[in-house]
Amino acid sequence: MEQQLRRNYLVDLKFQGKFILRFCIFVVLATIAVTFIAANMIGDSTTVTIENVHILVKHTVDFMFPLLLQTALIVSVASSIVVAAVLLFETHKIAGPIYRIKKDLERLKIGDYSAKFNIRTSDELQDVAQELKALSDRLEKRHGSAKAKALELKNALAGKNFADATGLLKDLEAVI
Repeated sequence: MEQQLRRNYLVDLKFQGKFILRFCIFVVLATIAVTFIAANMIGDSTTVTIENVHILVKHTVDFMFPLLLQTALIVSVASSIVVAAVLLFETHKIAGPIYRIKKDLERLKIGDYSAKFNIRTSDELQDVAQELKALSDRLEKRHGSAKAKALELKNALAGKNFADATGLLKDLEAVI
């Protein structure tokens, strides 16, 4: 099967947005936790600094914490951007097939058996799509058999051939 390109990577905004947001929150929280752990590990040590030609003695935490916080902010933002971009490309491999399967199920629901549940080979849910395709094919076959038996039954009843009609009715019930 020819590989289809999906141009819109944001297939299901609600699903993909929540998924990406959860991971970005995790990245930010992890960065904040590392910052506070690093600040706590510094302990009660002191640092001698020169600020504006003054020599100052400060707790190392007071000296380092603003730098740690600034670094954490930069890392959080940069990591969140990278994580969001990667997850956007990865979640479309799930959201795309789900979107396609939903559309094909809607067609199947109204009796359109041309829905074949074809999704890209690089996407997830291949096994689900194959099972739905088999189900669609089976339903199409059974629907065709039921229509044929119903037509035979209609013709038998129109010809007032009630013996054949009883047998055809049993055949129809077996198909349904």
